[in-house]
Amino acid sequence: MYLFFAVFIVIFILTFGFVLFGDNIRLFTRASQNVVSLNKSLMIASSLETTVKDVKGVTITVFARNEEGFALANKKVQISTNLGSFISSEETTDNYGKVVFVLNSQFPGEASIKTTIDSKLLPYELKIKFSL
Repeated sequence: MYLFFAVFIVIFILTFGFVLFGDNIRLFTRASQNVVSLNKSLMIASSLETTVKDVKGVTITVFARNEEGFALANKKVQISTNLGSFISSEETTDNYGKVVFVLNSQFPGEASIKTTIDSKLLPYELKIKFSL
């Protein structure tokens, strides 16, 4: 009899807790899925070496991902370099978590590319060599 009563109480508390806090649990889960993972996000260059005469420039694609590896839309991405310039240095990710930048340089040398996603700095840089 006591076992039946104890099981009934546990089921009641769990059901009542889920009904009372279910929406908050779902919001917490959804919020954590919208957090940028610096380990899963990517920065890819179309070329690691080019010439200063290349008018197309180097395309750098950034993918914002969460811990599960899913794309994150509407994330602010900023990119910077010590050599050359970008057509635009700040963009927002699309529905696929992707944003594309183009780097050009009039001077030879090695450009170091750094990227932040939602103000979080990616833990690595790309190096792009511009030659004459």
